[in-house]
Amino acid sequence: MSTYCFISTLRKGAGFSTRSVLPMLSVISGMLIALQLILMMLSSVAYASSADSGYTFGSSQPLDQASVSVVRLVVGYTATLPPAPGCTATSIGLGVLVGSWPTTAGSSDFTNWILTDGALLDPLGVSCGTGKPTEALSSIQIYVNDAYTNATGSPTGSLLKTLNCVVGGCKDGTVPTPITCQVSVPCSGGVVLVPFHTTTPQPFIDVATADQTTPAPFGVGLTGPTFGTITPTAAQVTQLLTPVQVANIADPSNELGIPIVNDVGQLLDMNTKATDTAGSIRSYVTSKLTPGQTGHTNSLRDSWNQGIIDYYKPDYVNAQTDFRNAGTHNTLFKAGVAFWSLAMTKAGNGGTGANGGSTGKTPITSKTPGAGATSTQNSITILGYTISDSLFTVLLVVALVLLFIILVLITLAVVRRQMRQRREAKEFAELSRRAEIDAAQIALKEKEESLRAPQGFNPANAAAPMQAQMAAPVPNLRCPNCGTPVNQGDNFCPNCRAPIALTDSGLHVRLNKPPLSAPLPVVSQASPAAFGSSIAFSDMPTEEIPPLGAVGDAQNGTEKTTPLIVRNSTPRSAPPVEQFSGRNLGLIVGTRSDPGIKRKHKPNEDSIFAAEGMLNNNVQAPSFGLFVVADGMGGHANGQEASRLAIKTIVETLMPRLTSNEPFTDEDFAQLLADGVQKANLAVHQRNLEHHADMGTTMTATLIIGTNAYMANVGDSRTYLYRQPDGLKKVTNDHSVVASLVDAGIIKPDDIYTHPKRNQIYRSLGEKPVVDVDTFKVPLRPGDKIILCSDGLWDMVRDPLIEQVLNTVPDPTQTRNALIQAALDGGGEDNVSVIVVHIAESPQGAGLVGVQVLAQPEAPQYPPM
Repeated sequence: MSTYCFISTLRKGAGFSTRSVLPMLSVISGMLIALQLILMMLSSVAYASSADSGYTFGSSQPLDQASVSVVRLVVGYTATLPPAPGCTATSIGLGVLVGSWPTTAGSSDFTNWILTDGALLDPLGVSCGTGKPTEALSSIQIYVNDAYTNATGSPTGSLLKTLNCVVGGCKDGTVPTPITCQVSVPCSGGVVLVPFHTTTPQPFIDVATADQTTPAPFGVGLTGPTFGTITPTAAQVTQLLTPVQVANIADPSNELGIPIVNDVGQLLDMNTKATDTAGSIRSYVTSKLTPGQTGHTNSLRDSWNQGIIDYYKPDYVNAQTDFRNAGTHNTLFKAGVAFWSLAMTKAGNGGTGANGGSTGKTPITSKTPGAGATSTQNSITILGYTISDSLFTVLLVVALVLLFIILVLITLAVVRRQMRQRREAKEFAELSRRAEIDAAQIALKEKEESLRAPQGFNPANAAAPMQAQMAAPVPNLRCPNCGTPVNQGDNFCPNCRAPIALTDSGLHVRLNKPPLSAPLPVVSQASPAAFGSSIAFSDMPTEEIPPLGAVGDAQNGTEKTTPLIVRNSTPRSAPPVEQFSGRNLGLIVGTRSDPGIKRKHKPNEDSIFAAEGMLNNNVQAPSFGLFVVADGMGGHANGQEASRLAIKTIVETLMPRLTSNEPFTDEDFAQLLADGVQKANLAVHQRNLEHHADMGTTMTATLIIGTNAYMANVGDSRTYLYRQPDGLKKVTNDHSVVASLVDAGIIKPDDIYTHPKRNQIYRSLGEKPVVDVDTFKVPLRPGDKIILCSDGLWDMVRDPLIEQVLNTVPDPTQTRNALIQAALDGGGEDNVSVIVVHIAESPQGAGLVGVQVLAQPEAPQYPPM
């Protein structure tokens, strides 16, 4: 339900409304986005790399995947005084991030781990040789590379963290964290894990689960365009941050700490001073970080890895989304934005692969270690044709002009459409004004007719002689529920048994609402059994029945197996209105609720309930069935809460009394159902008062006792009766603006599906402490079908189509699926819920004691049943 309150007047003098401005804003936004894309295409160079970056993405999947995790380490040691000859106070090498996740669940503090060689970074200190003093570890500087930052030569942008070390560990705060060694003594006999903290996640590398020989693994080193493979100094580290592929992993000149990866960018090994055997490094990392990579992760790492996978499929559209997400979690991490630009360029130019097909502009900068910028091209290949940059620019400008013209034309069309809608709104306002005048004239006419009626006439208390005079049918008096001619003295319609009464004028018949039997008690959430029972319905015993068919899930539209029950319905006391030659009636029920297409990612505001049992828990008593559909309003979360609270209240009102030993007469059941709806209204109203909310719900409910159905409704959720050969008939009345306009003859019945006020209702649960409840009584026959639904069904599916489904699909479990699918095929603009109850001739046999719940609102908002 999309509208809660009835808005009686139209807004006037509003000029351009929000509805008219938004489409134009959308068109302008589209123009700006198109202009931005074209400017990006004109200015794009080297695919995704900045002109200042020495690294180009898109040439190797494993290199791209692993490169962002490689870091350069500058390790400081406290030199002895005076320094020992031949000793240096600084060691420089590489490491790789192998972990990064929140220190505690939901925390913005991330604990990260770097893996490197113990000979490079030894927490126990280093010695320059035999007999020389040990120099203590004093500091660690961690630099990210050019792929990570998409820039070179920026020491402040590349420095990720500085750790100060003391005896016992290194710290980036107040408490030192110990560095763990793979080999205790000496630590240089293996690798080490260095922990540190950041406020943002880091792109750590996955650890491979098995060795790889083919294709040959390679290392990921960090170097610069003019340095080759030299050993850098501390002053040169910011110029040696470009990731490169190291093919010869056995070269003794390779730097310590170079990670060795497989063909999907996972960590296989590391270049260390001590030889790694049998994958001991991988085992060490896995054991120390347990549950580690299998139990923790972060959004940046997940988005980056998925983006690389999508890009090399190639799936450039999803890759753009992945890389854009990766860039939102860490402002220093620029690789996601760079690769997003590359994926966007590929998608825009019809690229079909990682390195083939139409890949757009050829990189104009391609830097190779030791070689500098080696290639420049000013041409573009599109669909196999090579054109110059200048011609490409001209074509883009022409395309931009054409796009601008098209968007201007679209804008003009939108403006014209909005002007037409404003004219239609004025016409509708005039029609509404005339409808109000007509309604006032009708009321005045009824008042005049009532003044001409005999003085002192009271149809409810007329004497027997006067009733005899009125015994002859009056053709102008018809039941407002079914249209059957009635007598002036009738209290019930002879056809549908609806309670009726004459209007004050005596010239018309109206539905007679039964009065409340007593003031409604205050609803208490702490005492769910406040209405007539000391035991909550959720605590009452139920009995399992073997499943006989599939019934739809009550809330999300999925299928589940639920018993289809056939119960004994032998009358307990008062005989039913109709008897069927000693046959018993049974119920076969199908239920389903679906959020719809338009609202599938939002809370379902519809709630449904269906249950069956034996009256008074007695197998000799008639069977009963309680079925409720509620459609919430007031915002998605509030609407969902309102519908669930209303169903919870009516169930806890009716069920304890139906299963107790309380005697009932035929008229008591209609009153009981009306009382339950009233208490549901009061519960929602009190919730509004307590939480200053503005929520509400419609409700249609059916209570089947033996061979009679008692129905009640408030709002525009409907209950239908399908009976052969009469077909489909709407039993309930819609309390909506369009229904009133139809009754007054202002609009035609088919106009309710397109009228601007079709979603406005004037009666709902929760608006006032007391609400008018329409009640009906329908005698049942074998073969009848009762359908309860929210407006999400009948607004999308016209009554003739509903009747066709009921006529061609006999099984209720399939009928509900067909009706839901018809609503989705019709647009699925709202939540849609349906309960189908088939009245069947039950087989001979004993009844079942207890209550079987077939559908109910989902937990935790609703108590278990």
